[in-house]
Amino acid sequence: MNILIIEDEKHNISRLQRILSEISTDFKVVGVLGTVRESIDWFINEPAPDVVLMDIRLADGLSFDIFEKVKVTSPIIFTTSYDEYAVRAFKVNSIDYLLKPIDKEELQIALDKAKAIKNTNLYPDLEQVLQLFKGHNTIYRKRFLISQYDGYKTISVEDIDHIFSENKITYLVTKKR
Repeated sequence: MNILIIEDEKHNISRLQRILSEISTDFKVVGVLGTVRESIDWFINEPAPDVVLMDIRLADGLSFDIFEKVKVTSPIIFTTSYDEYAVRAFKVNSIDYLLKPIDKEELQIALDKAKAIKNTNLYPDLEQVLQLFKGHNTIYRKRFLISQYDGYKTISVEDIDHIFSENKITYLVTKKR
C-alpha cells in the first residue's frame, strides 16, 4: 500500500514511519511533505497514493487549503493534535481522524479501513460499461400490431408519424391520413 505522509514535525514523521513499519512491511511511504504548497504540487504531478496520512496544521497553513486547490481522490487519515477540525475533516475524503500521539492499534484500524475501500471498487470501469453497450446489438420493432373493431392491423414503423398518450390511452398516428 502506497502511503503519502503530510506532516511538518520531524518527530511525528519518524513516529508514523516507525509505526507503519511495525504494522506491515507492505507499506511504502511514497513521499513526506511538510507544507500546503508542496502538497498541492505533489497532487498535481504525482499519481494518487492509496492513502494519505495528513496533519491539519502545516508550516504554511491548514491542510484544508490543499483541497481548495486540487482534487484529492485518495482516502485521508487525519493525524492531528486538534480535535476542533473533526467535522470539517469529514467533508473531504477523510476516513478517520486520529489524535496525536498516534496509537498503533488505531492507525492499524484506519489503514485496514483504507485497504477495504481500495479493494471495494465502488465505480465500475467506464470502458467496460461502454463496451457492453457497443457490443450489444439492439433490435428495434419493425411493426406494431394494432387492435381494431373487426380484428387487428399491422402498421410498419416507416408508416408512423408520431405516437402520443392522452388520458391513459396511447395513440399511433400514421403518415397517411
